[in-house]
Amino acid sequence: MTSTGLSRLAHAAPRLLQLGAVVALAGAVAVGYVTAQKTASNRLALHAEAPAGVAIQDFDPARHEGPAGEATLLAQIDPDAAISVRYREGLTRMRAVVYPLLSSRAAGGAEPVVLGLVYYPDRARTVEPMAADTLLPEPIGEGAVGPVVRLSGFPGAPDALQARATEAFAAAGFALAPSQVALTPFPEGRAAALEAPVPSHMRTALFLLALVLMVSSVVLRHSRARRTEVRRINEMVRHQPPRRHRSPRTARAQNRFAPLAEQEELLPEPPAAPVTRLGRLRGVHRTS
Repeated sequence: MTSTGLSRLAHAAPRLLQLGAVVALAGAVAVGYVTAQKTASNRLALHAEAPAGVAIQDFDPARHEGPAGEATLLAQIDPDAAISVRYREGLTRMRAVVYPLLSSRAAGGAEPVVLGLVYYPDRARTVEPMAADTLLPEPIGEGAVGPVVRLSGFPGAPDALQARATEAFAAAGFALAPSQVALTPFPEGRAAALEAPVPSHMRTALFLLALVLMVSSVVLRHSRARRTEVRRINEMVRHQPPRRHRSPRTARAQNRFAPLAEQEELLPEPPAAPVTRLGRLRGVHRTS
């Protein structure tokens, strides 16, 4: 890129930053609108019945998800096969306990295929262990591999969490189905989950990006105006004609600020000595 192109780009930088801030702000508003619509849809779904439970091996999202995108699955769980996974969700460090979901009719002979994963996320700084008896619901039956439980929640999980959990189970020797069902259960029940506002990390990130771009534009514009003002003052000083010294023409003007002539110091004379008779006689004698 030539110097002219760089100069034009530098001149247009504040406007480009402002344009980027406007686009980021518009994106944040759009994401906020979609999130608000999703929250409203979830709250409306509270007036409807929860979707009926379906065995995980028969689950079809198009037919078995409710209006709010929720689902209820019936599956066997092996509590001893749980793993703990650490990941990031936006700027927050998270961890999750993950259980493999097996067919509700899985037999105990061959190694069962993992049809899905259920995630119990929590903040990474939590110290208390996340035990199975505090996370899993009460079993509704007993299978050949483990208890059969009814799980209600939203299908899906963060991509980073799914990737790490899948790698961990594959490394542990579990047989994984080609397409697994991911489920994030309602931590405090269906009503609390559907009433809560839908979180949106993208909306927050876009608002922060718009703020950074706008502040950068103001700083860059102020800095450029400051440099322009300094350059203008330097040009004025450089092109200013030298000041000529005018000598006074009239005698009065020439003597107006003439330096004073040196004068002897005016000191007080010492007092005269008193004249006595002897002094007068000496004076007469010297005179004569």
